[in-house]
Amino acid sequence: MRPATTFHDVTAYGAVGNGSHPDTKAVQAAVDACHESGGGTVCFPAGGRFLIGTIYLRSHVLLNVEAGAAVLGSTDIADYADDTGLCPYFPEPLDRCLIYARDAVGIGFTGRGVVDGQFADGSLEKDDDPLNSGDRRQRPMLLRLENCSDIILENLTLRGAFSWCVHIKHCDNVKLHGLTVLNDRQDGFNIEGSTGIAVSDCLLRCGDDGIALTTSRRDRPLSGLTVTNCTISSRWAAFRIGPLSKGDFENIEMSNCVLKDCGGGGIKIGMFEGATVRNCVFSSIVMDQVTAPVLIMNARWTDIGSRDPDPPMMPPGKITDLEFSSLIIRAHAGPTPPWDIRRYSEEETLDFLIRPDRNSTIFIHGHRDGIIDSIRFRGVQLELPGAGKPDGRFPDGLPDMHEIDIASHGYWTDDKTICGIPPASAVYARHVASMAFLDVSVRHNRPDERSVVALLDCGRVRLSGFEVDGEIAGPEAVRSGNDVEVRMDR
Repeated sequence: MRPATTFHDVTAYGAVGNGSHPDTKAVQAAVDACHESGGGTVCFPAGGRFLIGTIYLRSHVLLNVEAGAAVLGSTDIADYADDTGLCPYFPEPLDRCLIYARDAVGIGFTGRGVVDGQFADGSLEKDDDPLNSGDRRQRPMLLRLENCSDIILENLTLRGAFSWCVHIKHCDNVKLHGLTVLNDRQDGFNIEGSTGIAVSDCLLRCGDDGIALTTSRRDRPLSGLTVTNCTISSRWAAFRIGPLSKGDFENIEMSNCVLKDCGGGGIKIGMFEGATVRNCVFSSIVMDQVTAPVLIMNARWTDIGSRDPDPPMMPPGKITDLEFSSLIIRAHAGPTPPWDIRRYSEEETLDFLIRPDRNSTIFIHGHRDGIIDSIRFRGVQLELPGAGKPDGRFPDGLPDMHEIDIASHGYWTDDKTICGIPPASAVYARHVASMAFLDVSVRHNRPDERSVVALLDCGRVRLSGFEVDGEIAGPEAVRSGNDVEVRMDR
């Protein structure tokens, strides 16, 4: 990033900072002047509460929100511009945003202050439909950076977005450091088709995915991402790759993180549009009260970003060379409630919330025409709720699982609950070419009547130093189809 050469206080351009007077024009004037002078810092001084609509960030401009200052997003949709990019998940109405940059170089957001979208139920009620996609209400993001490079976001508190908090789209050389993200509505960081991203020392508490990785174009893969020293809590997944997956994902590392109170999965990987995930390492991770601690799925889906009313079906992808090491997991029996629990009957609600035989298994489900290969778990401690029972309709235990061919785009999109009761308490795998579990310890808090490991249509599976409730596991702990080559070592 170019050194800051000029300093621009937004109050010098007419910003009032009282939390009610619109300061959009004054802040934009400060940004433009900073850019035109060759770059520098635009400052929001301590004590101010600056109410804005959409702001366009320019190259070589650093926004500094001082401690005690707050940048507040307007709750009037008319204050948000309609030329701030498009959400890749059509037709979700997430096209607008508070701060937007496109084709910018050397930009940043820093300071110890707050950027607050002011999300609240009942606000932003105006219907807006720029794509003529039906009656949709636009829900602005806080930040969207598109086709930008040399980006830094650090030390700020980001909260109250109406949708995603930060959308990094087709960017290069991005640093997200020391951020506190409090976003009850939806995702924390959504990183799309970008390279050279470092996420470190961040705290995220989100209503949807904490960190979501996506690719909407084959020519824009996601490569070279590290996530370190972060704590993530989420109503849904803590860390997710896909399902928007047209371009490849590779060279991804997550380490020294705590994933806590996650109702829809710890680490979720889903390839539904033909791309490849490869060369990913997840190490030194603590998961506490997390459902589906590791969920890997390969299936087909219709083109997620298509505007076609009859979108084409996409092919299954490839998932290979993943390693999970030094994990301590306390799996939870069931996810937190969905947003509108009234959608479900009492029986469905209880089934969704408390069934221990459904939501705590390490779950790996491939596709007959796709590839999942070279998956390794090493040095894993897994604590399970137990008390699971096999589905009584299938006494053999293996045929009870729904075959995933096409993933439906509904509420249960890629959660394993669409498949039925896993026939294993700890690990269920299907359509996996090779896999290894080395020095894995499983403990059940209550007796579980299912197999510990269940394998169907897998190739080579190795278990070495695999312990169950304090004892080295024997062959009886594994149930597998005749087509699976299982090797067990002490």
